[in-house]
Amino acid sequence: MKLETTKSFMLIVLIGVSLLLTYGLWSYQPNYETLNDPQLLNEVDIGGKVEAKKDLITPSKMIFHAKDHYYGFSDPKKQQQFFKDMQSWTMYNLDISAADGRAAKTYEVEVVFPGAIPMELLNKIFTLNDDEIELPSWSFQRMYYTFDSDKAALKVQFLSENGKQQATAVINDPNHYDQLWTMVFAPGDLSEYTLFNKDIYLPKDRIYLNKWSLTLDRIEPQDFVNALFANPSIVTRPSGGSGGSSDTYYTDTQRQMKVFRDQRMEFISPYTSENDQMDPLSLLENSVKSINDHKGWTEDYYLLDIKANAGKNAIRYQMYTDGYPVYSGSNLSLIEQEWRDQVLTKYERPLFKMSDPINSDQIELPSSEEVVSYLENNGTYQMESIQDIQIGYKLNYMDDDSYTPYVTLEPAWYMNYNGSWIEIKFEDPTQQKGGD
Repeated sequence: MKLETTKSFMLIVLIGVSLLLTYGLWSYQPNYETLNDPQLLNEVDIGGKVEAKKDLITPSKMIFHAKDHYYGFSDPKKQQQFFKDMQSWTMYNLDISAADGRAAKTYEVEVVFPGAIPMELLNKIFTLNDDEIELPSWSFQRMYYTFDSDKAALKVQFLSENGKQQATAVINDPNHYDQLWTMVFAPGDLSEYTLFNKDIYLPKDRIYLNKWSLTLDRIEPQDFVNALFANPSIVTRPSGGSGGSSDTYYTDTQRQMKVFRDQRMEFISPYTSENDQMDPLSLLENSVKSINDHKGWTEDYYLLDIKANAGKNAIRYQMYTDGYPVYSGSNLSLIEQEWRDQVLTKYERPLFKMSDPINSDQIELPSSEEVVSYLENNGTYQMESIQDIQIGYKLNYMDDDSYTPYVTLEPAWYMNYNGSWIEIKFEDPTQQKGGD
């Protein structure tokens, strides 16, 4: 009897445990909260590429000084590639000191950037032997390589915009010394340049470039709704047209995105903070990461300028084609962002990617002598207000109901006049249209 009682008791216990386990399986609710993470939902690929910070910085000119002669690359793409090599050269003994301008050397290499570069970015652009060195807060737009023949070493100087501060370093590599010395003393494949207005260098030979017509791959605005809004499902289009010839608005009541005729977009996210200050490195890192997250580098873009200060932390990148900057009066060749306390508050960019060429025609540009003669004899411009002159491409967006939209890229001379780039059109300058 006792054995049978024990068996019955054990059977009851097993049945009870079985019922508890069955109930647990039926009633268990797993936590899938991570699947609703907006960062996972908002992964977008608009068809561009991912870029590293140092690859987004390139000089506008690289001039090799040889006594009273000046030489530079005739192909800007070769200049960009050579600068990438120079970025890997290790710099030693970086020293910060006061300066009183600088005296030109008989033989040197001058590197000019499109805009001022904060010194805080130096170890992200070049290779320093000491990554932990404290960098100053001033900016530079020109740097110089000079030659120490006794040590077969290169001296590097970064000069502040006002000429009152400098940073110097040394490159102790005879191979790099020989490479630069050969290019300065025996230019070879380099083309001769002329000097205008103290520090503007212009190619001496005539330039022949192609005018291009190219098809477009449009970027859907919805891709940016998915990428930029925290919850795309609640975004509405309360007003405006449906695209094409009209502007379109998207909003979640807090943020707004405006699409201009399907050509470019502007995203605004209002944000107030007691701490708006960002350092240049954080601004660059946040900006590059945000664009990389949706593979937004749809063309070749390079840093144009960066301004990190209280109230407005702004950064701009300019489109390039075949190594030349692209300008557009409709703001179609720039990527622009503003940040507040690590938050993206403004983002403007084109909504297309250039694709296959339709046709091309070679154009002979006016010589640099003709450019200088026109500017000096025009009577409208003040020579001291001309900050730079260079060749670029003018982008025109061609859109008509009778055909598929496309763009034309036409080579032209541009000048930076009082901080604004305008096309030199060899006509009444009061009729000129501004660039970016």
